[in-house]
Amino acid sequence: MSSEKVSQAQFKSKEELYFHWYLLELENMGFIADIQYEPHSFPLFAPVINPWIKKLKTKDKQESYELLKGMRYTPDFKFKWLEKAKGVFIAVKYQNPKQKPFSGLAPICWVDVKGSFTSRESFRIFPLYQKMMWHIFDIMVDKVMIPQIFAKTFTPERYLLTDKTMKKRSINFKLKTLNGYFTDQREELLSINPGPDRPANHQQQPAEPI
Repeated sequence: MSSEKVSQAQFKSKEELYFHWYLLELENMGFIADIQYEPHSFPLFAPVINPWIKKLKTKDKQESYELLKGMRYTPDFKFKWLEKAKGVFIAVKYQNPKQKPFSGLAPICWVDVKGSFTSRESFRIFPLYQKMMWHIFDIMVDKVMIPQIFAKTFTPERYLLTDKTMKKRSINFKLKTLNGYFTDQREELLSINPGPDRPANHQQQPAEPI
């Protein structure tokens, strides 16, 4: 699906739409595959039900009420890392994982998208969801801030234009293309690890799953 065919109505926020543009570029260049939006809702814990018996004239009736509501969590995006992303978006041997935009703990990446105007409550509760997802399902959910990740890595081409009028967008950070970011990361990796863990050449197609 091309970015031009994706409308904001398909997403719950503009930031999710912008990140989808970001993912589409990664997919088109062979870094990721199988992009999915809100593919699964995870039950974090079941509701707590308190049963009781109501006395009627001719019989007893089983009743109950909810003491505590259950909790579910739905990550925003899921996608698969391909071999080409290693050392570029996720760390490999001799690289500090903190310096990469994604944790890369598994071949499948789950993401929660946040924006500059995301509510304080959402920021406060996300670490709880993140810990519970890891504890219960062994799934690490990466938090992605928009547009901060564009400044840190690359800015998707579609984001350079405004959403509706397609005019040049005012952007207050240094722009870098995906090709530019890849080149920088490749040179950095080659400087510390000239061996087989270096990333694949950017022109090689197709990329293989991790």
